[in-house]
Amino acid sequence: MRTYSSDLYFLTTITPLHVGVGRTVGSVDLPVARDGFGYPYVPGSSIKGVVKSKCMLRKLLESGEVPRECTVYYGVDSRSEESISEEEVWVSPVSFTDAYLLLYPIRVEKYSSGEDPPAFAYATSNLLVSRYNDFVENLSIVGHDLLDFTIKLDNSDPNNSNSDEACGDLIVNNVIVREGCRKYYEKEKLSELLGGLVDIIKNMGKLDENLLNGGVYVFDDKVFREIVEAGIIRQTRIRLDYKRKAVMPGALWSEEYVSQGAVFYFASIYRSVKTRNCIISADDAKSRNRRIMLDYADEGVLVIGGKETVGKGLVRIKIAG
Repeated sequence: MRTYSSDLYFLTTITPLHVGVGRTVGSVDLPVARDGFGYPYVPGSSIKGVVKSKCMLRKLLESGEVPRECTVYYGVDSRSEESISEEEVWVSPVSFTDAYLLLYPIRVEKYSSGEDPPAFAYATSNLLVSRYNDFVENLSIVGHDLLDFTIKLDNSDPNNSNSDEACGDLIVNNVIVREGCRKYYEKEKLSELLGGLVDIIKNMGKLDENLLNGGVYVFDDKVFREIVEAGIIRQTRIRLDYKRKAVMPGALWSEEYVSQGAVFYFASIYRSVKTRNCIISADDAKSRNRRIMLDYADEGVLVIGGKETVGKGLVRIKIAG
């Protein structure tokens, strides 16, 4: 019996995504959550909460009651599950890491000429690639071998001019990017760069496939931070007074959303735990969790964040390996 096991997942946004941090005093009232490097991310607690809710809803629709299975594998919330005794509380065998940003969709225009139509592609940075590779290599120790999913950067020519699009200055999400601040990988070179990730991302939706067809840019970290900030959607919302047919006084606020097509990655970690009556193995926890998360053989759909009633937060997940 293995003590630990794991799964690597990739998450792409089908609709704009808002996982917030509450109201702030900045220029945006409700910003998205950002990690220590300043990039959008999805907390593991948000993912676990959605998966547990999905488990409970699915079982409720099937049998008319919520089985103990959902709390056994995803933990007990003593604030809402009052019927659970202290003897039935133990460490959850399923945990989730935060979902970190890997690829962000960009709009690319040549700085020297406005004649060419804008192109659309994916972008990342050296920091994000290093963080991702480190994550996958360490996860391979806990679970199965995932090294086919690492990203292999070409560290030779700073501009790596695989096509004319890499030459000259560019405007990316309205940010001017100088020629020496990037590398460009056209779609014919993506299998060398992304390895097994190419097929996973292409199968996550037509938008992701079209963005990959535009190639992948690897930017200097400082520049990429500006590009992501410029690509985040900022929307002003209002609350209506339906009796007066007018905006309610003071009910005007702004929110941030991560754009459609952004690609994140996260892991499910499984561990063997001892309950009051038995031992739940890591392999059993993995099997149960996959059945809840994946609607088909290797992919599923989740709704993350608190804006689902306005069409936000729909994401697709795919498992690696």
